[in-house]
Amino acid sequence: MKLSDKIAAYNLPHPFYTFEFFPPRTDQGFENLIPRISRLSTLNPLAISVTWGAGGSTRDRSIDLVGLTQADYGIDTVLHLTCTNMLPGMVDDALRAAKVRGIQNILALRGDPPRGTEHWAPVDSQFTCGVDLVRYIRSSPEFSSQFCIGVAAYPEGHPDHETDEDSGLDVLKEKVDAGADFIVTQLFYDADRFLKWVDRVREKGITVPIIPGIMPIQTYSSFLRLIKLCGVKVPPSIMAALEPICHDDKLVKDYGVGLAVDIIQNITSTGKIKGIHLCTLNLEKSVQLVIEKLQWAGGSPEMKNKLIAASLDAPGRMIHAQLSSSSDLVIDPTTAANTAANALTFKQTLDPDPGRGEVNNAATWDDFPNGRFGDYKSPAFGAQDQWGGTGFSVRNLYGTPSTDEVFGWGPRGGYVFQKGFVEFFVEEHVLERIEEKIAAEGRGWVHYFAGNLQGECRSNVPDDGRNAVTWGMFPGQEIAQTTIIERESFLTWKDEAFTIWAEWASCYPPGSEETELLDAVRKKRRAFDATALNVNQHTMSLPVLNIPINYDDELEKIQTFLSSYVGTNKEWDEDFADIALSDDEDDSQDTSRKSLKYMQQLQRIANREQQMLTIDLEDVHQHEKTVAELVSRIRNNTRRYITLFSEAVDKLMPPPTKDISEHDEVIDVILHQRRERNEQTEGSQEGFPDHLLRRYNLYFQPLRSDVALAVRDVKGAYLGRLITVRGIVTRVSEVKPLLLVNAYTCDVCGSETFQQISSKTFAPITDCQNEQECKKNGIHGSLHMQTRACRFSPFQEVKIQEMADQVPVGHIPRSMTIHVHGNLTRQMNPGDVVHLGGIFLPIPYTGFQAIRAGLLTDTYLEAHHIHQLKKQYSEMEMTPQIQAQIAEMQADPSLYNKLAQNIAPEIYGHTDVKKALLLLLVGGVTKTMGDGMKIRGDLNMCLMGDPGVAKSQLLKYISKIAPRGVYTTGKGSSGVGLTAAVMRDPVTDEMVLEGGALVLADNGICCIDEFDKMEETDRTAIHEVMEQQTISISKAGISTTLNARTSILAAANPLYGRYNPKVSPVENINLPAALLSRFDLLFLILDKPTREDDERLAQHVTHVHMFNSHPELEYDAVDPILMRHYIAQARQRRPTVPPDVSSYIVDSYVRLRKLSKDDAAQKKSHTYTSARTLLGVLRLAQALARLRFADFVQRDDVDEALRLMECSKESLHDDEDKEFEPDRSVVSQIFRLIKSMSNEGGRKRRKRQKRIGRGPGGEREMDVDSDEDEDDGEELPLIDVRSRVLGAGYTEAQLNDTIAEYEAIDVWTRVANGAKLRFIQD
Repeated sequence: MKLSDKIAAYNLPHPFYTFEFFPPRTDQGFENLIPRISRLSTLNPLAISVTWGAGGSTRDRSIDLVGLTQADYGIDTVLHLTCTNMLPGMVDDALRAAKVRGIQNILALRGDPPRGTEHWAPVDSQFTCGVDLVRYIRSSPEFSSQFCIGVAAYPEGHPDHETDEDSGLDVLKEKVDAGADFIVTQLFYDADRFLKWVDRVREKGITVPIIPGIMPIQTYSSFLRLIKLCGVKVPPSIMAALEPICHDDKLVKDYGVGLAVDIIQNITSTGKIKGIHLCTLNLEKSVQLVIEKLQWAGGSPEMKNKLIAASLDAPGRMIHAQLSSSSDLVIDPTTAANTAANALTFKQTLDPDPGRGEVNNAATWDDFPNGRFGDYKSPAFGAQDQWGGTGFSVRNLYGTPSTDEVFGWGPRGGYVFQKGFVEFFVEEHVLERIEEKIAAEGRGWVHYFAGNLQGECRSNVPDDGRNAVTWGMFPGQEIAQTTIIERESFLTWKDEAFTIWAEWASCYPPGSEETELLDAVRKKRRAFDATALNVNQHTMSLPVLNIPINYDDELEKIQTFLSSYVGTNKEWDEDFADIALSDDEDDSQDTSRKSLKYMQQLQRIANREQQMLTIDLEDVHQHEKTVAELVSRIRNNTRRYITLFSEAVDKLMPPPTKDISEHDEVIDVILHQRRERNEQTEGSQEGFPDHLLRRYNLYFQPLRSDVALAVRDVKGAYLGRLITVRGIVTRVSEVKPLLLVNAYTCDVCGSETFQQISSKTFAPITDCQNEQECKKNGIHGSLHMQTRACRFSPFQEVKIQEMADQVPVGHIPRSMTIHVHGNLTRQMNPGDVVHLGGIFLPIPYTGFQAIRAGLLTDTYLEAHHIHQLKKQYSEMEMTPQIQAQIAEMQADPSLYNKLAQNIAPEIYGHTDVKKALLLLLVGGVTKTMGDGMKIRGDLNMCLMGDPGVAKSQLLKYISKIAPRGVYTTGKGSSGVGLTAAVMRDPVTDEMVLEGGALVLADNGICCIDEFDKMEETDRTAIHEVMEQQTISISKAGISTTLNARTSILAAANPLYGRYNPKVSPVENINLPAALLSRFDLLFLILDKPTREDDERLAQHVTHVHMFNSHPELEYDAVDPILMRHYIAQARQRRPTVPPDVSSYIVDSYVRLRKLSKDDAAQKKSHTYTSARTLLGVLRLAQALARLRFADFVQRDDVDEALRLMECSKESLHDDEDKEFEPDRSVVSQIFRLIKSMSNEGGRKRRKRQKRIGRGPGGEREMDVDSDEDEDDGEELPLIDVRSRVLGAGYTEAQLNDTIAEYEAIDVWTRVANGAKLRFIQD
């Protein structure tokens, strides 16, 4: 009967329920599943469903199972049908087979990817998703009326697609519109969220029945794996309830039943849900308990009498035509006979019967989680898919508590046992040697199986022999055997193992060397060339290889080096300040040690003044006079030599020379008490282990000559070696404590026990190690961990990525995991370009990752040395030589012009743009008000112009010269890519923030190219950054504010690609006023053809291409490193605005507002003048004052800021406008500059002196100018003129030419021996 009809006719007081089963892997499991289904059918489910393997891998078993349940036993069955990897024609064959067996219900699915593949890919082009299968069935005349079709839904999103809820609902609506009759949902554990999803479904107009999928939790490990694969979100309350009982399988199972009952009651009590779908995993106990606790068992649907017809397909009979639409009233003779016979059979199986040859109850004999193989007779055999690889090894266990975190299983209070076994692939000739060895020395204790791809199997175990590998003993229960190795289970595993080789080979191109190699492993010509082997109770050893290194001699060499190495003169200078000026004899004795580099550091470590001990390999090289001996061995076996150096340091550690009691920790107090007790007991206990007494972290610094490798160049040959890797930091985790020494306290004798931890996992100690009391008296389980006495080390995980210049064409950047310990933490931030020296090491996957990874192993770099390639301004090291050069530059009056010309000298022209970029690097002064409000000092600048004016090259140069510069493009950046994105942490699985380009550029410059090509929604994401310099995030439950103290340098093209002079500037720019006002400078650079400029540009470009360098500059080139140091010193200044300059800025701002209004009236304005423009003028003026190392802003700084703003739009002036402009020759410009100085009053006038006395008219007081003041407006000191003219970017020769030319025509004359310039008045 169709499920939709049964749901419509269902009238019992409680909701209906269905059960789901999967086809077992083995024949024995298949036979045992049938009676299990018959027992569960006594609970009167509305129907059962049978799954379908990916690509039809379980086709025959699925068809056989539905044939038994539907045709032979009369249970209405739903057949799952997928289109995953289905070859053309397979769907039709499956549908016909189902129709022949009387199946009337199909659950149409896309399906999971086949085993060994990561992603789903269609084979038959007409089936790419589940809705295609629904449409195909409904469009087929052969199957359309035969089947009731169900589809799947995902209340929490599809695990393979990151789509929002609305998109998922649209897909579901499409399935229903295509002809689906009911919906079965993915499993979930949040009932409230599910009910909200149901309401959204109904709002979409979907009215078909919704059947929620419920799966009771069987074991903690399978639960974690399941929610990971299905992408299910689990409420924190459930995880909090499971964690305390995760090692007790019985309590987990009981909790899972109770949780399923609560979820079912919550969703059915609302009336929105009429039935549920229970996933059994072919186990019956949990499902049975759920139904019993719901008190739904015992009811029976209404049974109708049916008419037995000779043939339902016989033509010409009216009764058949009348009853054809009511299939529940007509039944064929065969089905009627089978139903009656099996009804009697079911009555005989109501009482649970023992399993085949098993001592446990039939319903629960395989209820424990399956072990490595499980019992192949179990219907649930292989359901957990626990190995996921082709090789395996297990150690011996004898009486391990069932609560053990690593090996425990089953209820609390029991003990588990395990035989050691190993699996691997082996060639034929090696197999023969192993068999000979087992026959000669195995003494009957070693059992093995060996098989090949062709199905041949050889073994020393009888055909009916069974070998229990894991078993458990629990209170009040019979012995449970969870892993049994026998021929049937081995052959099942063997077939899957060889399948993995084929899937691995499919990852490479056909006919490649890799494919041929992997295929050869699977199928050699000889019968056993590629053989899977399983050996129990047997270990194999490799011969010992003696190496010509005596580590005792190495230890002596290391001690000699540490105790006798003398530092360089530079290191002496750095340490000289540490020598105390005292008359004590101890100081005089220690003076000799001051020259010993490492002995001095050991003294500081003993005094608790230093924790980081770095061994520089250059020092070892200098001491040994060669790199072929000790240095080479350190580089090739670094981990071992860390231990050797630590032992040498322990022996050489001097006693402290000052009181260190204030630095004592809990462990120090415990050690002191232990020493006193040892003295009282005459030293009966052993000394303390060295790792407890160490208060330092030892690192190696690589040689300076080491070449920094790219991430992709780090191969397996570097494992265990000290290498240097170059990259950019992309992710930095929080600093967390890493356990080094675990401390325990005994409840009986009170002694402390310490355990050194050297791996990611460890087994806690439970028995006290006190030989005198607890061990002697046989006391067990008395130890308890004491966190306060444990030793922890700071730990940080960092991700680095290849630089852009290291990535080959067509590849994507590779990344590497870095583990940072101790004092090296917190030294890297995202965006840093670093050279990392460290040890390249493998690390096995643990937990759920190990199940999926199989034989794969992860790698990481244990950091020992960090070298920042681009240091922050505040971290630059100043040397006396650089200090002298900076002082010399500071005295240069033409410094402003010189530094500007040294920005991107290969690019011709753009003098004013380069000056603005120089001020962008220097920046203004960031102010913080008393109430916490901040006014940004960083400058924002936009370069907008025609193509080919070198905008992108300027951006690239600035991003490289700035200590922290990030370059990105508008089209390649999204809003979250620029600000911050919420990501799921791969380690903790928590939602974390991933900083974007603006966060990476914090305290630096973010260069955004192709700014005009950004989407408007993405461009608005940077509005807050450009003014408030913060990023506010409120998404995925994370509400925070990130710092983005960055300058924005953007480059864009006008609206039409090139500037169109026929439309207004506003239309050409095409940027909103809110964004334009945030730019302090907006340069409009037009490419106008002029013979003189074009000729100079062509000469400049050809010179660069001919000589691979820029033409000679008017000034000497400034080294970029020196420029960075100068800018770093300039940024430390905080110039203020004096009152007279403040009033001048106010007048200038008012004038700018008036000009802006006039330009707007004439439709010539290209930007919006607002209060932000005033702030921009202040920032530019402060940057100019910083550049002079001045503490006050001058009028000249304000004039230059206003000039840059005027120059930014000078390209807009048409040629007609220029005809009415004054002469723009250099001589005329210098004259107007000097004339403006005269109008301002030359030198600053002194205040008028008040003379006391009577004036001519009897005034008591009168302001009288001195004679000296009368001439001040007429004369200008040439030193001021020279400073002003050179500061404006003109040369000394141009100034002299101007003075001589205007002196010749009697405009001015030089007086005071050429020290002053006097204007000649008419």
